[in-house]
Amino acid sequence: MLKDPFTAWDGPFPYDLLKPVGATPELPHAEMLEIPFELLSQGLMSPEANHAWEELRLIERRLFVDLMMYELDPATEIAAARAAVERELADPGEPPEVDQALRIPPDLVEGLAAEVRLPVPLPAPETDALPEFGEIPPRYLLNQLIRFDR
Repeated sequence: MLKDPFTAWDGPFPYDLLKPVGATPELPHAEMLEIPFELLSQGLMSPEANHAWEELRLIERRLFVDLMMYELDPATEIAAARAAVERELADPGEPPEVDQALRIPPDLVEGLAAEVRLPVPLPAPETDALPEFGEIPPRYLLNQLIRFDR
């Protein structure tokens, strides 16, 4: 079981503090009640450890702490995520919205074809409109326009 990384707890998280004596969400509650004896026997009893045990000794509080934990198997989750990515990369396809937008109804195409008269006359491009772009400026002009800091 993994703790929610965004869990804000007043002090150390109880399971993190009591992990050395075997306190986990899977531990039966009868054994959880024996944790203080384990702490004393291993010399780990401290005010923080006592407070953590107090958080876990009552069923209601323990259920609240367990609510912040998630049961998952990282290997299974990673394998499932990789399989999903590989499926998407193999055939990305089009999103349904794009696919629907790209489909043109046949009656619309026929209506547009009826409106267009072929051949469509195109105007000749005007090349004389901007004569300054028709020639390359001389090198001395470029040298006057470009100044480098030295």
